[in-house]
Amino acid sequence: MKHSVELLAVALSLIAVFSAGCPIQVEKNSESDTGNLSSAKEITAFSIVNPSAVGIISSTSRTIDVTVPAATDRISLVAAFKTTGVSVRVGNVPQISGVTQNNFTNPVVYTVFAEDGSTAQYTVTVSLSGSSSAKAITNFSILGRPGNIDEVAKTITVLAPYGANFSSMIATFTTTGASVKVAGVLQTSGTTVNDFTAPVTYTVTAADGTSVNYVVSVPYPVLYVSNSNDNTVSVINGLNGNGITVINVGNGPAGVGVNPVTKKIYIANSNDYSVSVINGATNIIQTTINLAGSDPQMVGVNPATGKIYVAYTYYNDYVEIIDGGTDTVLTHYETSGNYPVGIGVNKNTEKVYIVLWGDSSVDVINAVTNAFITNINLVNSEEKGGVAVNPVTNKIYVPDVSVSGAVTVINGTTDTVTGSVAVGNSPISAAVNTATNRIYVTNKGDGSVSVINGATNTVITTVAVGSGPLGIALSERHNLIYVVNENANTLSVIDGATNTVIDTITVGTGPTFIGLLE
Repeated sequence: MKHSVELLAVALSLIAVFSAGCPIQVEKNSESDTGNLSSAKEITAFSIVNPSAVGIISSTSRTIDVTVPAATDRISLVAAFKTTGVSVRVGNVPQISGVTQNNFTNPVVYTVFAEDGSTAQYTVTVSLSGSSSAKAITNFSILGRPGNIDEVAKTITVLAPYGANFSSMIATFTTTGASVKVAGVLQTSGTTVNDFTAPVTYTVTAADGTSVNYVVSVPYPVLYVSNSNDNTVSVINGLNGNGITVINVGNGPAGVGVNPVTKKIYIANSNDYSVSVINGATNIIQTTINLAGSDPQMVGVNPATGKIYVAYTYYNDYVEIIDGGTDTVLTHYETSGNYPVGIGVNKNTEKVYIVLWGDSSVDVINAVTNAFITNINLVNSEEKGGVAVNPVTNKIYVPDVSVSGAVTVINGTTDTVTGSVAVGNSPISAAVNTATNRIYVTNKGDGSVSVINGATNTVITTVAVGSGPLGIALSERHNLIYVVNENANTLSVIDGATNTVIDTITVGTGPTFIGLLE
């Protein structure tokens, strides 16, 4: 019996060894094996991590809708999700729940892969709360000055007060949009500082993610003052008195003419018989026009025709006429009398008024044809200075450079003298504000400016300025008047609302005349 048991044990051992060395092959039914792989491929949960927002899943349409706060930047959001599939991709990028970032500005398609290789696509839309498309700036102001909003052109214009610091301004605004940015910087009304030396673009984004741009401008007049003793032109910000630059021009700069259409400034150089043409956009001399005559003094501009008129005051009895498009001399007009000086243009009536200093009269010529129309003899035979035209009332004002002091008033319809207004000592230049119908006259002999009511032809007040006031210019938009004080080398700034001097600006030596571009 003992031997039988031992034999049985040996036999079992041999069977075990044989089985280990020669495995058994199991045939598989390939169809039944594939059927064991899962075809599940649903997204069962979806949310945005920050800001926290839970998505609403439609298993029927395979869409997921998520709403986040209105101010959310949807460019790089992270989603957390659960799925019955084995993997999820957006495009070719594998998605890791709670980690992978996506741009949800537009709908994003998530592709879910099942174990059996089949796929399902879910379209995820992340909307801003409210989903409003409203994105208007409804109110805008700087330094308490309300802006003029042009909703069609999407522009905002603010007229800042005198003395404003353009490089550091804070805007107060209201908007129907979700956010407002300038060059990518989020704007907070009444807090964020911007440089308004040049126009600034405000981008307003709606709750639905759409956006619109508003261009905000804080315009200021640019002043050009000719300095006859140092052959320069001072360029100044007319709203704070800050110097922009100084331009070297010809010898003995005198009269200044500005074309607001072409943004060119024309400087008559009396000692070298030329005109310097300055590009108002760059404040660089664009060209120099050499003239045939001598001692060019005064400049007139017709923005309607583009013609520039240069008067030879002392040695030639004619006016040079320049094509402002090509900056070349077109022709010259021979005056009916001696010593042309002041030149005024009424673009509405197409007339040019040329004051003849030597014989106390005014030539009137056609602005289009350059033909002589008439000559107006003035009441006072004293020497004359500049001329100012009000195209709205069609009145022309000619100061008498005399001790008695008066301004002759001409009716532009009949081209006849209708009266005169007594002013200060030696009035020489004048400027008109058509919006207020006020005429400002520099009295060189007593350092003052007379303010005339154009409706009544009476002096409202007299404003004391610097010594030897000569040239004058004004900004209708800002109701500011600028007076060149030749003997003091300064520029007086008058507030047209109060008729008071609010600033005195130092310029070059021997300043004479001034032009204004805005």
